[in-house]
Amino acid sequence: MTNGFLHHSLETKPVKLPVEVKTETVYKDSLVYRDRIITRSVEIESKLTWWQKARMHAGTATFILLAIAILYLLLKSINPLNLKRL
Repeated sequence: MTNGFLHHSLETKPVKLPVEVKTETVYKDSLVYRDRIITRSVEIESKLTWWQKARMHAGTATFILLAIAILYLLLKSINPLNLKRL
């Protein structure tokens, strides 16, 4: 009696035939691919202003030193007595 259950066993059907199995062969490549960077020149439509050209030629440090010197001279000419106290 099965009582409504299905039963299956491999022992009931002994077959000694080889079974073919499909396997996928995976080949690994030893090459390493790296990202290649391509540089291109891009033309800018607008020309540089005189201020941008001056900064490129003289450098930012020169303009900072020039600004400090002008500020010092202005403070020296306005309040000569206050600078002597410092």
